[in-house]
Amino acid sequence: MTKRTKSILERLDERYTTEFRCSLNYTTPWELLAATMLSAQCTDERVNIVTKDLFVKYPDVSAVAHADVKEMEQDIRSIGFYHSAHRVGMYVAPTHPMPAISSVRIPTGIRATPVHLS
Repeated sequence: MTKRTKSILERLDERYTTEFRCSLNYTTPWELLAATMLSAQCTDERVNIVTKDLFVKYPDVSAVAHADVKEMEQDIRSIGFYHSAHRVGMYVAPTHPMPAISSVRIPTGIRATPVHLS
């Protein structure tokens, strides 16, 4: 790393700190993945409102894989772009075998702790 790069990174750390907090509410790696994909469509606050019920209705990848597309579109309608946003299920919940989503690990350098929904 060059001196200039190191200097820039140090100034950024001083200004913005090195503490990171994920503003999405999640309890499992799959929920974090789904919420992140949905957050591309709207604010994190809106995603948290929608996913509170969504993650109860679709508690895991299998539930999403077997969900009715039209019903899921209605469940996430308030996010916007819901006709394409339901494809989160297609991306994270294919019906063919794949590595377990639960094996996904959050990089250790990120201090994002799960927020337990009540």
